[in-house]
Amino acid sequence: MVVVDTCSFSTVFKTTNKEHEKYSLIYAKIIDGSLSLIVGGSVFMENERMRAHINSLKADNDKMSIIRIINEDVDKEQKEVEKRAEQNGIPLTDKKLNDQHIIALVICSWCQLVCARDKKQPEYLQNRVLYPVSYPQVLPRVYDENRHEELIACANLVNEDNVV
Repeated sequence: MVVVDTCSFSTVFKTTNKEHEKYSLIYAKIIDGSLSLIVGGSVFMENERMRAHINSLKADNDKMSIIRIINEDVDKEQKEVEKRAEQNGIPLTDKKLNDQHIIALVICSWCQLVCARDKKQPEYLQNRVLYPVSYPQVLPRVYDENRHEELIACANLVNEDNVV
């Protein structure tokens, strides 16, 4: 399983993107169905272009696996992430903490792999205080280029309680 950051979506899935080659391995694994794409939450699903792109990809690739996490669960967890951030002195105005919805999606799905081009993202994705006490000890890893191929092996767990 993998969560692809909204800002990285076109880099990963648009084969004509000039940076796509760096993400060609993760793209291939998602398209051939050996790695499921995790989506959910209002940030993802209310974005018309993203939704259309996901539907188009799925229509063209029958092996592709998409796991949709219940939007309301992700949105509720995003609010909890924001609350934990404030409680721990992390201002929501911090430019580095711009992807609370990704952390919420990771929490709801128990996904262990996030694909992101944002070099600042690991600082918060790996910050234990943003996760609930009940979250598994292993925090997600960030795949940011094909050189992280070994991370794909850790991407097979899912929390089926929140799956649509």
